[in-house]
Amino acid sequence: MTRIIVYTTPYCGYCRAAKALLERKGLSYAEIDVSGDFAKREEMTARAFGRRTVPQVFVEDRHIGGYDELAQLEREAKLDALLAEIEAMAAPVPRPPPRTDNSALRSFSSDPAVPLSPVSTPPKT
Repeated sequence: MTRIIVYTTPYCGYCRAAKALLERKGLSYAEIDVSGDFAKREEMTARAFGRRTVPQVFVEDRHIGGYDELAQLEREAKLDALLAEIEAMAAPVPRPPPRTDNSALRSFSSDPAVPLSPVSTPPKT
């Protein structure tokens, strides 16, 4: 699931609007209150390229912006596509199942009489 972080303050109307928009879409998010936490506000400012206003919305590590940018993406029907794109990029790459036939251990011969060994040894003459 895509991770959404919203930096907020409790007295911010735009913060409430951003959270309501995400909730209407059924999206969960982590809220970080920066009202009394100087370190968190500095973290937000650094991540938001110097922007100090709230809310600041991040999807995974991508900065979306404030409420205006979030609402514009939704109005233009681009928010769902952006979330899907970010989720696809964050999805782990599937690994192939492990080999069970020990064929990787067979020394360069397809002859079943050759014993399985991780290292090939020359035949005795």
